[in-house]
Amino acid sequence: MKIDLGKVIEATHIRIAVKSVHSNEYVAVKNIAINGYDVIPEAEVLNNAKVDLNNAINEAEALAKFYEAEDFAPVVEKINAAKEVAEDATLEVIVAAKTAIEAAIAALNEIYLSNSEADLYGNSLTLNGTIDVNFYMTLSEEVRNNEAAYMNFTILRGEDMEILKVPVAEAVSAGNDYPSNVYVFKCGVPVKDMETDIKAQIVILDAEKNVVKKGFLYTYSVADYITDISENPGDYVAPEKVESLTALVNTMSDFGNCASVYFNETEGTTMTEEEKVALHGALEAYVATVPAKGVYYGSSLLLKSDTIVRHYFTAEVTEAPEGYKIDEKSGLYYIESAGVPAHELGISETITVTTTAGVMDITYSPLSYAYAVLCREGDADNLTNLMRAMYAYQQAAVAYNQ
Repeated sequence: MKIDLGKVIEATHIRIAVKSVHSNEYVAVKNIAINGYDVIPEAEVLNNAKVDLNNAINEAEALAKFYEAEDFAPVVEKINAAKEVAEDATLEVIVAAKTAIEAAIAALNEIYLSNSEADLYGNSLTLNGTIDVNFYMTLSEEVRNNEAAYMNFTILRGEDMEILKVPVAEAVSAGNDYPSNVYVFKCGVPVKDMETDIKAQIVILDAEKNVVKKGFLYTYSVADYITDISENPGDYVAPEKVESLTALVNTMSDFGNCASVYFNETEGTTMTEEEKVALHGALEAYVATVPAKGVYYGSSLLLKSDTIVRHYFTAEVTEAPEGYKIDEKSGLYYIESAGVPAHELGISETITVTTTAGVMDITYSPLSYAYAVLCREGDADNLTNLMRAMYAYQQAAVAYNQ
């Protein structure tokens, strides 16, 4: 069963429709009336033009996050030039600066999809063996049916960049609760990257694989969703679920922070001996049953966007349980589970594994690994603290899912 954390948070971005502006928009008049309207003093006309120019600058700067930096560079150039317009500039100079900004944006929009073609409807988070950030997109029929269209996810981790391309044809309908043209694109996020921004953009290629059109850039993260829910949990679930939802997102945030500290090898919080003893006692219920070390080499836990259990063997694995992957690494053979949902991290599974050296049974859960860490000597405090956070996250997920 998957856990959907509340409703979709609808997009709050503002798309600014740029109007074309002509130099005759402002007519400086002194001592005459036009069509019976009041005379507008020249000073007031100039002041209004300056206000409009400043508004155009602010609106253009607000648009920057929706475009790729390289594409937006000509607009930045016009913005910077507009900021240099002198205080005593003439009306013609002021209007020209504003027109230049809008012309640059209009040119840019020739290669970007319009709102009606592709737009962000909202975001949500799903815990279903993976941590998925969901982008709900409204798509036109033309984009939806374009076989060369795909969603480009970019995840920046310091100097490293991961790119995930999801064909538009693989997006699923958001369902009956949403407009018929809303589709969902999922991006899995490792536990340690909950603070990491995900940039999402629809891209369309031509027959030679060149980009001919692209959508606006939208940025979101697990942390953004956690913040949205933490501030107003009652907006997303029934009153009786507010407490358990709040606990879940708080423990999820702690789990992500501890994972980041552990994998990035930074300084984190050290558990007291009393806390370790208490955690050891709580995890005793999850003790694994495994063969003596020999053909069975050991087990580990992988915290990617999925939470995965991996069992290692010195002999080749010839048969594994359904849903388990068989592979080999560094002279050892292993099997690994599919992603384990948060509320099932404490459920032990008994599996039978066949190797060239014989058949064996293993009873294990992700929290079995946590217990093993607590029992070992010399493990880093950051790993112990990560196991504490995972256990708290599991307990909160169970409570929320009841």
